[in-house]
Amino acid sequence: MMYLYANILLLALFAGGAFSLLPVLRKRQTLRDWWQQESFLFGAWQAAPRLKIGHMAFFLGLGCYEYIVAFCYSNAHLTWPVLISVVPDVLYNIIAVCFTVKILLGTKYNGKSLLFAGALYFIARWVFFNGQNIWWIWLCWALLAAKDVDIRQSMKSFLLVGIPCVLTAAALSCAKIIPITFDYSYRGRHPFCYGQHNTFGGILLGLALAWVILRSKHLRRYDALGLGILGTFVLFYVRSRSAGVSLYILTVFVLLSVWLSSRNCLHGSKLFSALAAATLPLTVLISFGLPALYFFRDDPNFPQALLAALYKLNDLFTTRLELSFYAMQTYPVKIAGYLLTGEFPYIDNLYVYLFYSVGPVMFLLVCAIATYALYRYARMGNWAALSCLLVLVAYGFMENQVLHLTSAPADLLLTGIIFALPYSRWNCEPAHSESA
Repeated sequence: MMYLYANILLLALFAGGAFSLLPVLRKRQTLRDWWQQESFLFGAWQAAPRLKIGHMAFFLGLGCYEYIVAFCYSNAHLTWPVLISVVPDVLYNIIAVCFTVKILLGTKYNGKSLLFAGALYFIARWVFFNGQNIWWIWLCWALLAAKDVDIRQSMKSFLLVGIPCVLTAAALSCAKIIPITFDYSYRGRHPFCYGQHNTFGGILLGLALAWVILRSKHLRRYDALGLGILGTFVLFYVRSRSAGVSLYILTVFVLLSVWLSSRNCLHGSKLFSALAAATLPLTVLISFGLPALYFFRDDPNFPQALLAALYKLNDLFTTRLELSFYAMQTYPVKIAGYLLTGEFPYIDNLYVYLFYSVGPVMFLLVCAIATYALYRYARMGNWAALSCLLVLVAYGFMENQVLHLTSAPADLLLTGIIFALPYSRWNCEPAHSESA
């Protein structure tokens, strides 16, 4: 079904783009105006209702997405099997319809944004058909549907569904209505009311990121205190080190954001912005460079002290480096991606995972988009957005859940770049959005 929706959306975008060119062909509009002026696909009929319906559809789709992961995929499905056997399939269709309605009928485009986003979606759909990663195509659709939606409103929808789902699952677990999973094989780690501790940690990290984005203009020290407490809970009770460490990093960044805002540092310098942007390519380099050192483990001439340090790092990251090395030996590199079966070797590093699952072309595009986002948010002095993206850079070194909106709602911060929008329109509704 997902392949059908993916094809329908691509064909509809192509048809909408062709339809938008008709005034140019009839010489009622210049090519320059088509390139710059925004209008609806398939005509400007019922402009105001379409905008409202499009926004409502997007929020509904985002809420359904969060409900599936935060509740249906919790241990609640062990008590009520319908939550995993029937409900997700129904909701997946609702999400697909909602996002499609928003993209095709509830969004305005000019020629530039349609061309940029359409080309990226064409490549993304291509790699989806090869990699068959459902979370990848959901992320692509969400990014397309998020155009001209105030991201703070999106985070409200996300939190209004996510927090009750987590609390309900916790209450049902405490009442012993749904089972609590104790995973003693992972050194006493506690997945709580979810099947895996890193899944639970990722959901809590996603809620924390959504909170920071929602509070971006009003962050205070007590926000950082709450994040620190949540990080301590995740690190020492759930024992999800990847999410716990990421929450601590987020806490530090929020404190820095509050400090910078109090000093009216509304713009970052070019040097600072370049350093912030460099964190992603540096992390990519480390993600591939460290596992590559395993190629020299049987070489007696290679510095043994360096190998010893590598083994300690591998233990610290629970064999993630070694698994990335095995993945580099196992999986082929294909230009449009490859189906990773999920069997050994499982890749917990986002960058290595993306390189093989979506292929080098899409991988480079994703890295370029994210790197530019880091630079531009730093230059704009949007410290909350920059903080969230830097946390995802670090989290991606330890997990591939950055592809899941439930763990990384800050992915929606990239929408403005995908549509080549001016910086003033990133993550917010345009002025006079009710007009046709």
